[in-house]
Amino acid sequence: MPALLTMEGISKAFPGVQALSKVDFEVVPGEAHALIGENGAGKSTLIKILAGVHRRDAGTIRFEGNDYRAANPHEALAMGVAVIYQELNLVQKLTVAQNIFLGHEPLRRAGFVAAREMNARAGEILKELGISIDPRTPVEELGVAQKQMVEIAKALSRASRILVMDEPTAPLTQSEIEVLFRVIAGLKEQGLGIIYISHRLDEVFQIADRVTVLRDGERVHSSEVSETQIDQLVLAMVGRRLAEEEPPLEVPEDAPVVLEADALSDGRVVRDISLGVRAGEVVGLAGLIGSGRSEFAHLLFGSEAAAGGEARLMGETLSGGVPQRIDAGLGMVPEDRKLQGLVMQLLVKENSTLATLDKYTSGGFVRRIAHESRVREIIAELRIATRGPRQPVKALSGGNQQKVILSRWMDTGARALIFDEPTRGVDVGAKAEIYALIRELQKRGVAILMISSDLPEVLRISNRVIVIRNGRVAGVLSRAEATQEKVLRLMMGADVSGNGV
Repeated sequence: MPALLTMEGISKAFPGVQALSKVDFEVVPGEAHALIGENGAGKSTLIKILAGVHRRDAGTIRFEGNDYRAANPHEALAMGVAVIYQELNLVQKLTVAQNIFLGHEPLRRAGFVAAREMNARAGEILKELGISIDPRTPVEELGVAQKQMVEIAKALSRASRILVMDEPTAPLTQSEIEVLFRVIAGLKEQGLGIIYISHRLDEVFQIADRVTVLRDGERVHSSEVSETQIDQLVLAMVGRRLAEEEPPLEVPEDAPVVLEADALSDGRVVRDISLGVRAGEVVGLAGLIGSGRSEFAHLLFGSEAAAGGEARLMGETLSGGVPQRIDAGLGMVPEDRKLQGLVMQLLVKENSTLATLDKYTSGGFVRRIAHESRVREIIAELRIATRGPRQPVKALSGGNQQKVILSRWMDTGARALIFDEPTRGVDVGAKAEIYALIRELQKRGVAILMISSDLPEVLRISNRVIVIRNGRVAGVLSRAEATQEKVLRLMMGADVSGNGV
């Protein structure tokens, strides 16, 4: 079958960096071609060249048999190439239909927008996708998964032939991912070409027909998914074999409870949650988005005020806000690292010691040599890929930014840590390193509460799994009891025997 899109010999350099070097990539009609690689491998640069954000330095692109040169994203979209980024590009105050047809609204003769026709056409597109959303609904009232479907509908409204999806499942629950995959399968049947970017290799094997791996700006692997093993992809991505995954460390029965919640509530979403995490234990907190998982974490950390109940650390009641809880020995790696975890305008050294800067000050001034010496030790210990303590944290990959946040709590000597989506948006190599760091924290006796939408991840590294539903504890499973099916049943409102909770 003739290729829908062919990119040959694509090269692109930025000051001091060869981002892409002679990369080949193609998509045929009706296929999903996965593009994978570690952060910084060149995936985003290749897609931005296709989308008209960057100009290539060398190479050729042909689309539907013709020379392709998009000067900007608007031209790319007009030519049939649509990109759905992780940060969705929707106008929250407009309706679903208005977003779908934004910039190419159907007009009446007098030049006014034909609202009835627009709503009807939007409804038809959504129906084709198998999605039940009223096109008159304001986008701000939709969930993340529904907003993603609106983005796909936008692309179809412009008769796009290539659809690029960048980490589309990152914010979705398992049930929402299944809906997305059904939609992608339908788009393939219509003859669209899908470029699928993901760090989740299991998804590549579920949805993709072909897979291409980039490493250090070069194409190092391309094959049919049906003829590929996951170990081949990992080796191609990182250039080395990762250490075998180990189960979480066993927790002694007499290990003391370090972090506790007793009937903790926020008066809105979280309702009387009680749990305890022992020294050296990883407790996985599972639940649908909106179940109250993250809200509960923020109650524990003091970034949201509790309406009832209490939190305790080492038997002492936690009071006050975030500063007081940090002083008590509690830390948190938040879900949105850029917004909640890092000060993006600051350097690595400043971000890694935000909670302990007073240790490196004297007379109101930072002791620069001692400060930077300690940060270099942290960088080496956590294997943070950076030019040094003075590099802006915004220049680091997602995985290394996550390590900077983690380094902050390791420097405080925290007794308990809350991880909220710790590996979201990080590559397979960084993910393995984060798991290894969690294991090291276990060895040090740190109590860990981990929230993740990635159920295999929860099951892989947790000693126990606690399922949250509608702001309450729906069930507690030991490592031996916990299976993906049992966790999903509890998340959906059924007990593990098949009866309603």
